[in-house]
Amino acid sequence: MLLSAISLEKLTNIITGYAGLTSKINKSEIDAITYTSGNEDIICTYEECFADHPDIINNPLYSKTEFKQEKYVRLQLEKINGTSRIHDFIIVYFKHIYDYANEPEEVAEYLNRYFDTDVYSIEKIESTEEYKIYSLDDCLVNYNCLFKESERGNYILINEHNEKCFNKIKSGDYSGAITNSRSLLEQLLCEIRAERLRAQSRRVSGYNGDIGQLVEETFPLISFQLGQVGGAQRAYEKLENGFKDLISGLAILRIGMSDAHSITYVPTQKDAILAVNTVKTLSNFIVKHYFEKFVNAV
Repeated sequence: MLLSAISLEKLTNIITGYAGLTSKINKSEIDAITYTSGNEDIICTYEECFADHPDIINNPLYSKTEFKQEKYVRLQLEKINGTSRIHDFIIVYFKHIYDYANEPEEVAEYLNRYFDTDVYSIEKIESTEEYKIYSLDDCLVNYNCLFKESERGNYILINEHNEKCFNKIKSGDYSGAITNSRSLLEQLLCEIRAERLRAQSRRVSGYNGDIGQLVEETFPLISFQLGQVGGAQRAYEKLENGFKDLISGLAILRIGMSDAHSITYVPTQKDAILAVNTVKTLSNFIVKHYFEKFVNAV
C-alpha cells in the first residue's frame, strides 16, 4: 500500500488528533498501535527517531510534546509506506477508532478525500462495525494473457491495453479506460482470427471497426462448444450468446461514454470498472480456450 505525501500528512493529522476529528494520543498509545500491527521493529525513542533529522531537533518547537509526536508519527509512517505494513497499521488504528472519535464515519470520509487519489478507500462493514481498506486492485479482475508467454503476434499491444486500463482508472480517466478495454478485446480477437484463418490457409481481411462483425467472424473459428456434449454443450451455446450480448453492451458503452466518441454523459469509476472487468473476464476465458484447443493441442 503506497500513500502519497498528502495522504500521509492527513493520516498523521488524524492519528495525532490535529485534524480536529479525533482525540490526541500520546507516544505510548502510538507505539501500542505500531506494536499490535506487527511493526514493533520501528518503535524507538524520539532521540533515536530524529537522530538523522537535525532540522527537527533544531526546530524551535522541539520542546513541545505535540510537535515531536507529529514528527514521530509521520516518520514512522514513511518507514512502512509502500508495504503491507502501513495497511495493517491503519486497520489496527481503526479497530480502536471508537476510542478516538465520536463520529468515525467522518474520519473515514476525511481520509477518503485524499486516499481516493491513491485509489484506496476506507469503508465501514455495517454488519461488524469494523473498517476495511479497499483498493483498485481489489475491484479489478486479474488478467493473465497467455500470448505474453509465447511472444505471439501482437501480444505486446494486447498487454499494453491491459496496463492502460488500470492506469487510466487510477488516474480518473474513466472514458479512456473504457476505450482501452474495448481495444484490448478487439486486438485479442483480431489476433486470434488472423491466426486461425492462416492455419486454414484462408485470406486474412482487415478490421473495419465493427466489433459485432469481428465477434461473428471469430467465435465460429474457435467454437466454445468444441469437445462439449449434452448439457455442457447447450450451456456453452448459451454462454456464447451471452458473450456476444456483453460485447454488444461494451460497444454501446464506448459509443456513449468513451473518449473515442462524443460523450453523451460522463462515465463514473463503476462504469469503467464494469467495462474493464467484463473485458478481462472474457479475454481470460477466450485466450485460455484458444490455447487449450488450438495451440497447445497441436
